[in-house]
Amino acid sequence: MSLPTWGEPVRVDQPGHAYGMLYHRRGPDFVTVMDRRDKEASARYTLDDPDLLATFDLLQEPVPLTELSDVQREAVALLAGEGLARVTDGHAVALPPRIGRWPVPCTGI
Repeated sequence: MSLPTWGEPVRVDQPGHAYGMLYHRRGPDFVTVMDRRDKEASARYTLDDPDLLATFDLLQEPVPLTELSDVQREAVALLAGEGLARVTDGHAVALPPRIGRWPVPCTGI
């Protein structure tokens, strides 16, 4: 089984890759992103700035950079700098998918 990774195919059965390594969860007026792609240092981000959150929501589907405001392009740069967005061929998209179901056991995440 392989997942779309915008030009960088990754197989989930490869050593070092697993369900739940990168995902986001929604809360009221915030999003929490868990990033465990680096085995040495996992990271948890809380996006609660209104402009950053609105841009993250917009990037759930690929968006041309020409359609973004200056504030949104700055938010894209911040997200891309942390590896939470991908910018390529004049488009930007958020990388962490929203986790829809917890695996059993969920403590595996």
